[in-house]
Amino acid sequence: MSHYTQKEVRMTMISYLEAVGIVRQRAEGRSRNRLKDQQQKPLFAAQGQILAAAVSSPEAVPPFDNSAMDGFALWAQDSAQATAERPLVLPILASIAAGDPQTEIPSLGAVEIMTGAPIPLGNFDTVIRVEDTEKNARQDQVLIKKAVVSGDNIRRRGSDFQVEQSLAVPGQVVTPELMMACASLGIDTLPVQAPIRIALLITGRELSRFTDKDLPSGMIRDASGPYLQACLQRPDFDLIAHKMLLDDPDLFRKEVLQILDLQPDIIISTGAVSMGKYDFIKDCLLELGASLNFHKVAMRPGKPLLFAEWQNGPVWFGLPGNPVSTIVGWRFFVDPYVRALRGQSPENPWTGRLIHSQKKPKLLCFFKASSAIKEGEMQVSVLEGQGSFMISPLLQTNCWVALDADLEDVEQGSLVSVFPLHGFN
Repeated sequence: MSHYTQKEVRMTMISYLEAVGIVRQRAEGRSRNRLKDQQQKPLFAAQGQILAAAVSSPEAVPPFDNSAMDGFALWAQDSAQATAERPLVLPILASIAAGDPQTEIPSLGAVEIMTGAPIPLGNFDTVIRVEDTEKNARQDQVLIKKAVVSGDNIRRRGSDFQVEQSLAVPGQVVTPELMMACASLGIDTLPVQAPIRIALLITGRELSRFTDKDLPSGMIRDASGPYLQACLQRPDFDLIAHKMLLDDPDLFRKEVLQILDLQPDIIISTGAVSMGKYDFIKDCLLELGASLNFHKVAMRPGKPLLFAEWQNGPVWFGLPGNPVSTIVGWRFFVDPYVRALRGQSPENPWTGRLIHSQKKPKLLCFFKASSAIKEGEMQVSVLEGQGSFMISPLLQTNCWVALDADLEDVEQGSLVSVFPLHGFN
């Protein structure tokens, strides 16, 4: 619980930085148990999961010195005087292909070698490219037509991965690149966190399902529910419930009790958190034993946002019902909570230069924006249509611009904070 009393929480609007600080603090308090409760996943079932422990290399890669070129292995010092006009003539002692075992060849001379083949043990410390050599007519001697340096064209043991080299840290997403590294090292399982269990409750007596073709008068289709469901279609999330509810407090309490029995980590609701006649979520949560961490944040869109929790249960994000307010709540509150819950560092914004001046209220504003790299820097433009009900500008949006609460007029050319459109790396 934050330092506010429940009565103060009901009445106090706090800054975004204070609110997101509370969100991260509550997540960090819960993250330790998640890191302890790790699962071992087979490598090819781990993609998109979140690591619960560090991963390091158990062996060296390459496991032996090998050739980076098709050519000839030899002792570099022997070639010191070799030129195209006066080549060094060496006997060909053997031929080694990729996959052959590493062997010792004690004689002096050259060994024909293919890319990836092990460098023979003995007097061989370099590989000359086949283009810089020529075989004699009997194919039993090679003409070395240039001087080479010790170590040329040799991939050294451990030059890619050394023994006990760090590969990944707790909180890191398992990517195809990490899986490739693990496969090269014979790592066939990874320690991952359990997926975060999330329940969605969509409220609003005006909402119809998006599949409804004929809308009754006064109704609109639910867009926030499909958006959030799409965001949760990832291996690191488990969507355990997704329900649309009428604005009925009794029905709402009944549904919440059923969802609590499913033991989610996070419950997300949309709508019913403002000050209207049908905005009942705050009072219902308090009646059901939740503690309110904050309600109302000095920002736009999404000011009525609510954050609550049960001491031995889930946290609750009550997001405002307008679609863009829902997205901002998801992007700038649920995302930081999830990051901290996984043991990840806070997200750092980019810096961009504002193309046009911008007027705004004295609140922190998250604006739909478009960015591009021009003349070596990121330039951003706040888009038309910033209303929290307006979905169409999202089709041109590739980032969010965060404009400070202290300013009402942001001048053209100002440096501003820019966030990617989507979070969760």
